[in-house]
Amino acid sequence: MNKNDLLPVIEEEITRLKKENLKQKNDMEEMSLNHERQIDALIKDFITVLDAYEKAEIKVQELGSIKDEDTAQRAIRRMSQPKRVALSVLSKHNVSQIDIVGKHLNEDLCSVYETEPDNEKENDIVLSIEKNGYVRGDRLIRRAEVIVVRN
Repeated sequence: MNKNDLLPVIEEEITRLKKENLKQKNDMEEMSLNHERQIDALIKDFITVLDAYEKAEIKVQELGSIKDEDTAQRAIRRMSQPKRVALSVLSKHNVSQIDIVGKHLNEDLCSVYETEPDNEKENDIVLSIEKNGYVRGDRLIRRAEVIVVRN
């Protein structure tokens, strides 16, 4: 076999190797994306635990104002410790709550839960958060539900 006969065989092998390399690269990217999705799903489940603590805190505050304020405050302090631990765990994994109170509404990160008039503030300023939103790095995990100014 001479050189000219080998050239098409070599080119064909190079093309086959390039295709195989591209397929492996795509497979690895898909595996990485699936891994990120699994982490996001785990974080969402973890966030539901935080939601439960926040709802319980509100309920204890409501009951405390009706019955015994001091007992309610002690219960809230006890409940706050596991919540702080949970937030710390999320922080270790680059997850943070969306901090938007007092800022302009960012519809990429928030959903409007309710609106309230406030003539001293401009429209679309976030007054409060009804449900915390979370990001992991620059990836949105869950939108915040917020109350904004609408005059």
